[in-house]
Amino acid sequence: MKKKVAVLVLGVFMLSLVPGMALAGNSDFMVREVVVGMKGKIKDSYGNGKGQFKKRVKILEHEFTDVAGDWAREEIAEATVKGFVYGYEDFTFQPNKPVTCLETIVLLIRTAGLEEQVENYELTAEQEALLKKIPEWGMPYVALALEQGILTEEEIDTFNPQQGAKRYEVCQYMYRLLNAVEGEGLTATEDDGEDFVDEEQIPLRVRQHVRLMRSLGIINGYPDGTFNPMRVVKRNEITVMLNRMDRNCLQVFNQDIIDGEFQCIEVIEGGFEITVENGDGEQVKVQTNEQTKIFFRGKLYDISDDIEAGSRLRIITDGDGNAVLIRVISAGGDQQDEEQEDTDNADEQEEENQV
Repeated sequence: MKKKVAVLVLGVFMLSLVPGMALAGNSDFMVREVVVGMKGKIKDSYGNGKGQFKKRVKILEHEFTDVAGDWAREEIAEATVKGFVYGYEDFTFQPNKPVTCLETIVLLIRTAGLEEQVENYELTAEQEALLKKIPEWGMPYVALALEQGILTEEEIDTFNPQQGAKRYEVCQYMYRLLNAVEGEGLTATEDDGEDFVDEEQIPLRVRQHVRLMRSLGIINGYPDGTFNPMRVVKRNEITVMLNRMDRNCLQVFNQDIIDGEFQCIEVIEGGFEITVENGDGEQVKVQTNEQTKIFFRGKLYDISDDIEAGSRLRIITDGDGNAVLIRVISAGGDQQDEEQEDTDNADEQEEENQV
């Protein structure tokens, strides 16, 4: 019989919210942040190569009112902890709302850890003239995207900030971001993944980029073998993509994430101490507190729930050994990983797998 250990979630999980536009600014409203050290790979805005920068891990205190039943709830939680996505002033996340082209650029800049450069960005008169159709709050993001090569000046003439971002466009932007990260150039070839059934519908200049995003595990396509390149991406879908891009490629928070098998748990003052065996076979201990949130299969764990020894956990810490968010990726003895885990709703799982 497998050993089971009771795990307590201390406090009610609620995601962070910011006033105003969900993608327009960075606020501490109902959110607390801690700075952790990160080893970044992204070029700085002047192209000086790879360097060090800081990222903020958010302490989540409130949940969006409309994500409890969403198939991407855990992914939304992880992306919010990392500061990739924000919510709306009315306490919603609006997971099924289409993402605009401008919002896509903003999300990618955040995911790459370049938010601080945006906050300190000073636009020249020439840049303001070039970006005159971009909302004022979004100009620094687009200007930085131009410097990083995520956008080109030729595309600005036809760039519609309020237009929904199509799937192929998101792949193109992600490819260019990763190309900037690599510094030496990210090569996409015809050997990068199988062709989609609707390959001919993908603009020729982007096909290899889409294949590469698939081979990197950032997108999957649909069960029928299609990619649906012209379909507009929704907020929950792009959240999953951003998390996959970070986990599989950028690894911005790599130093502050523990991924391994759950071993045991002990009661300590103010919470629990959880022991996890990481991929190197090392025993790593993390502490929970009243703000730690634990998820399994889209639901919160409470005091009555059990977790089996050997379960795979992904723990995001604040850099000081304190767990901010814990995801139970698979139960003990379960061979499924986070992309194939069971859910109570098969349709929801199909949606996740076809992002």
